[in-house]
Amino acid sequence: MTLNTIKTGAILMPTQLVLGSPCEQPKIDAVALAMGPCLWLIDCLHHRLRHTTGRFNKLGQGLIELLSTSERERLETLFQTRHQDRFLLAHASLRLLLAGILGCSPHVVAFARGPYGKPMLAQPIAALGAVQFNLSYAGDYVLIGLHSHSCIGVDIAETLMGADFGLDSLALAKLWFSPVVVQQLSCLPVQRRAPLFFQHWCRLEAELKASGSGFRLDLPFPLPLDPLLGLGVYAVKVPQGYCSCCVIRY
Repeated sequence: MTLNTIKTGAILMPTQLVLGSPCEQPKIDAVALAMGPCLWLIDCLHHRLRHTTGRFNKLGQGLIELLSTSERERLETLFQTRHQDRFLLAHASLRLLLAGILGCSPHVVAFARGPYGKPMLAQPIAALGAVQFNLSYAGDYVLIGLHSHSCIGVDIAETLMGADFGLDSLALAKLWFSPVVVQQLSCLPVQRRAPLFFQHWCRLEAELKASGSGFRLDLPFPLPLDPLLGLGVYAVKVPQGYCSCCVIRY
């Protein structure tokens, strides 16, 4: 794909990532990674990280050992066990995947942050490869996206079907979405707005993450929904009750 082109409508099927051991690095298809985005979906409920007492078991402890000091500190700030386990799976899995691509130990994978806070590989580990990455989590799932060289953004969200998730989706849409999307939402009953709202929200989040900017106060309102030139936009196949999007910046 060249600049000034947009690819939309494609649906990506993420690979299910199951961690059996913190020492076992997932196998990476180098050809697939070179041809386009590679995605991994992690079902947190599939991984048992704790004993019945609530303490971390061998797998959980092993994954904790993969984290950096700052990541362990962030883990300790989370109060709910569910959120702790999800954070642990997300960040340990990212390290394992990157280590598999770069041919190094997960312990030496180090991160820096861009001008607006987007994580990236830090030197000297960045010299081993130009791989780009992004992760997102919601509910019981973690989504990790990798690309061999192009900036990538991924987002996953719970659609909470049948409810308006306690927020005014129409008011938020007027701030962030195009008039066309706002009109589409306004034509739906309140209890049916959430799936469509989160579909567009995921796309917006993924676009901003791919650009490296993220949400900032100095962004123009409302933001146009259509992607900037040079973006590849992909829907991601995820379990029912969730929606997801992946965006590549070429």
